[in-house]
Formats: sequence, C-alpha cells, structure tokens
Amino acid sequence: MPNIQPLPKFDCPMCGTSLIEQIRVCYSCGEAFFEAVPDRIPRQLADRFRRQVRPLAVAWLAIGILGLLLGLSEFVTQGRPLASPL
Repeated sequence: MPNIQPLPKFDCPMCGTSLIEQIRVCYSCGEAFFEAVPDRIPRQLADRFRRQVRPLAVAWLAIGILGLLLGLSEFVTQGRPLASPL
C-alpha cells in the first residue's frame, strides 16, 4: 500500500473554509490569495524608506496647506483683492 500524504491545508481568512495550500481563490467566497508576504519588514529597509519619504511628505503637506489657505482667501474675498479701496 502506497504512503499517501495529505495535502497541506489552511483556512480562508474571510469565510473559514478549509482549503488546499496551492489554491489561489477560495471556491466558497471568492477571496483571492497571493504569495505570502513577510510579517516584518527588515528594520534597515524601513528606516531607509522613512528617510526617503519624510521630506516628500513634508513638502506635499506644505503645498496642500498653502493651496487650502489660498483657496480660503479667494472664497472669503470672493475674488476681490484683499486691500480694496472704498
């Protein structure tokens, strides 16, 4: 009699159906599965990403605030110059 190993299984995170490990889409709820993503990003990679992204985030935040202020000033003055003569 041949030694048959059962296929590795896991539970669908959306509906809890028991599925074979090689499956990519749950046949019960349609949830798609992709390659496993590591639980943790290496610390050095995360630090390098933060150093590269932080200046861009600050610049976009400053541009957004300036745009908001300009839009509000245009709304408050309704298109008139701020120092209009009487």
